[in-house]
This record gives sequence, C-alpha cells and structure tokens, in this order.
Amino acid sequence: MGHPDGAHTHGGGGFDPMPILIIIGAIAVAGPVAAAAVELLHILLIAVAVIGGLAAVGLAAVIAFRVHRWRAGVPTRVSVPAPTAVRAVQAPTGPRPAIEQHVHHHWHGISPEAVQGDGQHLHLHLGGLSAAERAEVMRQLRGGR
Repeated sequence: MGHPDGAHTHGGGGFDPMPILIIIGAIAVAGPVAAAAVELLHILLIAVAVIGGLAAVGLAAVIAFRVHRWRAGVPTRVSVPAPTAVRAVQAPTGPRPAIEQHVHHHWHGISPEAVQGDGQHLHLHLGGLSAAERAEVMRQLRGGR
C-alpha cells in the first residue's frame, strides 16, 4: 500500500506519555511559582504602604506649616520686588596712575638701607613708565641723590 504524496509514517495508534508529563511538570512548578508571586505581591503592598505613609506625613507637615504661618499673620505669598533698571557702567576715563605703591612686611632679599624705620619696605610697580621716568622716581625715593 503506497502513499500517493510521499508521506512517511511510523506505525500508528500507540500511547503517547508526553501530554501527561507536561501536566505533571506544570503542577510541580506551579506551586513554587505561585508562592513567589504571592511574596512579590506582599513586598509590593509593603512598599505602597510605606510610600503612602510618607506622603501622608509630608501632607500633614505642609498643612501644619501653612496653619502656623496663617496664625502668625505672615502672608502665604511674598511678592518679589520688581527688578531695578540696569545702569551702564563707564570705564575710568583718565590715564592710569603710573606708580602703585604697596607696603609689605617681609625682609627676604632686602638690603638694610631699603628698610624703613618700622621694619617695612616700599614695593613699587613701575611698569607704565619709560626708563628715564623710572630713574627719576628712584632718584626722588633716594632723597634726590
């Protein structure tokens, strides 16, 4: 007896245990899976309860703060003053002073002649001067010598 479309078959009508094994495996796994799902639901309910409790405490704190301010007569809204007009700042117009003087209280590298009576020495910035102007400043500082 041939098969017209070339189908190949192996015997027929035997007992197949696979569906029964699948059902037994599902029952065996269903118990631990159900227990894990219940535990997960339990943890989720605890988290929701904690968050809800914190929200309730925060709401109570806000209400208490508002009632306290209301009883104290403090306005609930504080208006911000209007910004002032911006003024233009002008840069200094005149020439920069040629000599800036700073007095320092240290001795390192200073000759005894440069030290003034109270232990200070004079520190000059002469960057904006020519060589002749610097020499004149130094001559005047030495007392005309």
